Amino acid sequence: MTQENTLLKSSRTGDNGYWTYDRFVEGSAIGSTLKELDSITIDRWNVIYGSGRFFDHMPRGLAQVIIMSAYTEVVQPRPPGNLHLGQHVEVYGIPKVGDQMSCKVFCIGKQKKKEKCLVTFQVDVGLVSSSVTLFKGQLTVLWAR
Repeated sequence: MTQENTLLKSSRTGDNGYWTYDRFVEGSAIGSTLKELDSITIDRWNVIYGSGRFFDHMPRGLAQVIIMSAYTEVVQPRPPGNLHLGQHVEVYGIPKVGDQMSCKVFCIGKQKKKEKCLVTFQVDVGLVSSSVTLFKGQLTVLWAR
């Protein structure tokens, strides 16, 4: 997958340090990145899962790979020790080889439970050509700092 990173309205404070729990603002856009579905990615998927039936469109399971890739690219630098606690993906459409996708990352929630910091992110993935939403993912992370 090819990619490009673009900064949106951010909850960053401007320093170059790690993202900390306190720096996240609920409801804020963190950033975005562009991904393009290519045949190499589909070929790799087919090798791992032993299926040759996906040739020109994305296997549904790749939605989570794209969501996690966008999150890890946009939300950085991250402190060591974060723990991915959960995820939820809703798929509305499937891209084809060559489709460019815009992946927008948001902080949609944060809370402290027994002195543990939890941050919930949402990644919205849509076609660049039409702005049609393909899939959305939410992930909850136990934030280390």
